[in-house]
Amino acid sequence: MSSTRTIVGLALIPGFVALGGPLGIQSAPQPCQLETSFDGHKSTPSGGAAYFGITVESQPIEITALDLNLSTDAGVPFQIEVYTTPDTWRGKELDPSQWTLRTTGAGTSAGRGQASSAPLVGALALDADTSFGLAIVVTGGGHWYHNGNGSNEFYSNSDLSITMGSMSFIAFSSTPFRPRVWNGTVQYTSATCACPCACDFDPDPACDIFDFLAFQTAFVAGEPCACDIDPDPACDIFDFLAFQNQFVAGCP
Repeated sequence: MSSTRTIVGLALIPGFVALGGPLGIQSAPQPCQLETSFDGHKSTPSGGAAYFGITVESQPIEITALDLNLSTDAGVPFQIEVYTTPDTWRGKELDPSQWTLRTTGAGTSAGRGQASSAPLVGALALDADTSFGLAIVVTGGGHWYHNGNGSNEFYSNSDLSITMGSMSFIAFSSTPFRPRVWNGTVQYTSATCACPCACDFDPDPACDIFDFLAFQTAFVAGEPCACDIDPDPACDIFDFLAFQNQFVAGCP
């Protein structure tokens, strides 16, 4: 993110400079998220899988990124594969034919107990009023997780719920251990919680300089809504240029 901040320090439009802190301007809202836990104490090896259930409520969602608790030291690159199966994960951990690879992602480990973010190459769209099994396979690191105890196996908000869960040391082939609690955060968008267009970054309905300033503040902070303006998952100059194009056009 340091290179992004250097870029923001340049005046990309004459007279506009990056703002490094709050100025009473509302920054971009974060995409929706549902966090489980980050207090794991055991791990899978690289190539292990976490299995759990997701139920989507009345609005469809698109999962855009996953934050994981990884066993590797900070600075180590990792990759993930995300699989789904209809209805439930239970009893399917040893049958790869039941699973469909839906998307992939990659990131750099933040270390144990920290959120290691993996933006997805393609958003994972899940229909409303449906349940799915989800499997996350990590290479370049292992899942850092903990045991289920009956009180830590369910997480929910108004858009979705997560039901834990099992772990296997080799995806879809080794004996699963359950109940196990995947540590992480599901980042998603929905009709009830989406990123604004370029003219909606501050509370005033006008498309004006305050939207631009609010965007710059969010961009410097690395907020996801300011970093998802262009299709590339990196938070870089192209997001800033895409925002400017939207801003000049007055939003799509």
